[in-house]
Amino acid sequence: MDKKIAAKGSTVSIHYTGTFPDGMVFDSSEGRSPITFTIGEGTVIHGFESNVTGMAVGQEKEFDVSPEAGYGAKKQELIKEFPKEKFPDKDKLKVGQVIGFTSPEGTTYRAVVSSIGSSTVALDFNHLLAGKTLHFKIKLVDVRE
Repeated sequence: MDKKIAAKGSTVSIHYTGTFPDGMVFDSSEGRSPITFTIGEGTVIHGFESNVTGMAVGQEKEFDVSPEAGYGAKKQELIKEFPKEKFPDKDKLKVGQVIGFTSPEGTTYRAVVSSIGSSTVALDFNHLLAGKTLHFKIKLVDVRE
């Protein structure tokens, strides 16, 4: 019996572990169900999808995804300063802390505190993985047409 090959339009299920170049794990399907997506729909980053394409069921692979094929480069214009008094817990804020809030229009945002000044707080609205090279170890567990 021929092994199924992942191609554009295939729905694939994959077990994965994503790490930074230093080996720190940022995400994994370990202990969970594999992720499932359809190749060509753009629901996962391009560099991940392109590496899955052409794999056979049961095949394992390791690869790196550049920022350009991942979540993009960090954009300086997505780092915004706000008056410190706008933060209810301003004395508890820490650089690197992820905070969430809702805009007046009801949109939910997540940002990282990038700096804290005497009267302002800078928030980085870039995707948490923007600007980073990502390493993946994957196993293709299923392909459906």
